[in-house]
Amino acid sequence: MVRHNSLYIGSTPHPPRRLKQHNGESRGGARRTSRYNLRPWEMITLVSGFPSMIAALKFEWALTNPHVSLHIPDESRVTSPRRSPRRTTSKTGSSRTRKKARMPKRPIPSLLSVIANIHILTGVPSFARLPLNVHFLAEDAYAAWQHRLESVQEPSRKGLRVLTDFADAVDEVPGQTLVRGIHALPLDYQPMADYLDKARSIVEFEQQGCCVHCAQDLESDSGLHALCPHDGCQAMGHLVCWSQHALSGEKNGHVIPNQCACPSCGGDIRWVDMMKELSLRIRGEAQVDDVLKRAKRAKKKAAASEKTS
Repeated sequence: MVRHNSLYIGSTPHPPRRLKQHNGESRGGARRTSRYNLRPWEMITLVSGFPSMIAALKFEWALTNPHVSLHIPDESRVTSPRRSPRRTTSKTGSSRTRKKARMPKRPIPSLLSVIANIHILTGVPSFARLPLNVHFLAEDAYAAWQHRLESVQEPSRKGLRVLTDFADAVDEVPGQTLVRGIHALPLDYQPMADYLDKARSIVEFEQQGCCVHCAQDLESDSGLHALCPHDGCQAMGHLVCWSQHALSGEKNGHVIPNQCACPSCGGDIRWVDMMKELSLRIRGEAQVDDVLKRAKRAKKKAAASEKTS
């Protein structure tokens, strides 16, 4: 159950480690979360997919200060600043302010207000083009999200992934341990193992073929060639061709694509997924080797456990 009057907003590249710090299980944490009467803390909502730490920190600041953030238009603002300090009269009869405020007081956040501001911020121009994901790890938080969508009659913006996982952090199952919640969040490139393996195989055996868009030959070791991430699809093309294809339906003059459909298999593609694979293929060979080795070991372990069961 979410304690609505004890909410904390922060940013971290490693949610499981940060949660341990907030709960005093490891060194670190924040001053507010160090209060024993507020522990244990739990993460109920996460926004992931930021391309840089700076982008994540900008989003965090806007979410923490929605009453003054310039990312939120005035007509969309749902959080108002707290009242300024009252003026008091001293013994000499002069009027003075108890505390000089440099900016409007930060309002006390509620679950509904935080979720509403997440809905607003993920759709404003500053963040609408980012490949963001919203993870709901508590039913109360997801219910607040549903309430927000119903109350404003406005769906989440196109391209935003909304994921739910309300199970306990670790569920014990006979013969195996299923990791859930924040402990199941992908903090590396391991979930891309099959995609990376497919791309490496195509490039090593020079099976690029022709560009799926312009039909010109794709020369090995020449140019940037992006690959469809969907299983069983080997559609490859010039990066420029993919970009033109993805931006063909755009009307606002955007330069960086957001998503598109593969002309070969018809599957939806997030631009960020193709760029991750292409970047790793070009300058992350050691990382790809590590991912594929771990995937191979995991498959061997799974095969061995099936034989013994």
